[in-house]
Amino acid sequence: MKNISTIVLLILPFFSFAQSKSLSIPHYSDGAVDFWYNYKLATDSTLGLNSIENSTNQFYFRFRTEIQIIEITSENNKNFKGSIINIGEYVAEKPGNKPPKTYKSILPIDTNLIQDIVELIDSLNLKNILGEHDIQNWKKTVDGTIYIMEFSNPSNYSFKYYGSPESQKNIMEANKINMLVNFLNAKLHLKDSWFTFIKTLPKGCYHAGNYYVACNYIKSNKKNRH
Repeated sequence: MKNISTIVLLILPFFSFAQSKSLSIPHYSDGAVDFWYNYKLATDSTLGLNSIENSTNQFYFRFRTEIQIIEITSENNKNFKGSIINIGEYVAEKPGNKPPKTYKSILPIDTNLIQDIVELIDSLNLKNILGEHDIQNWKKTVDGTIYIMEFSNPSNYSFKYYGSPESQKNIMEANKINMLVNFLNAKLHLKDSWFTFIKTLPKGCYHAGNYYVACNYIKSNKKNRH
């Protein structure tokens, strides 16, 4: 397995009066960009999301799984906007050459809840915790939920991810991510939000994270009688 480390890149502005921006992105030991960052770029492209890396907002936060994204932004660190982005990736019964059809819905988050989330982010100091790739005792998993966390302001962008934080023991960063996950699930009813969204999509089965699928119809097992 390749070793992973975080590399800080500096984007220099074309105009001398513009502000430079550093990008903190995990790379493999051979210099290749980490798999999950490439995954994030591909997902953003599929969903038509703005590039958080290039944002000039004073605060930009994205926290995602394979099926949902929580996004909070502010141009002045005073007035915040937030949304839940539900993702439905169609799972074809027979594999084909065409890329899977992907649907999305964007739901606004109540202003009071946004403020609660921002305060939790600050109290946990999530901007400054290490990512999984920089935590020595983090146990790698292959079948758990991956959480991806991004922060951006005019001068810095950071990308971090965490696999199955609930299965980690005595790791401060895992405990903080678990607190965030539990808070978001409780306050935003994320599970209900996603399944409600899936019910609105064309009949079929949709990727539900990890190795799971969710279908919005019931297939009859009854056989025709003659």
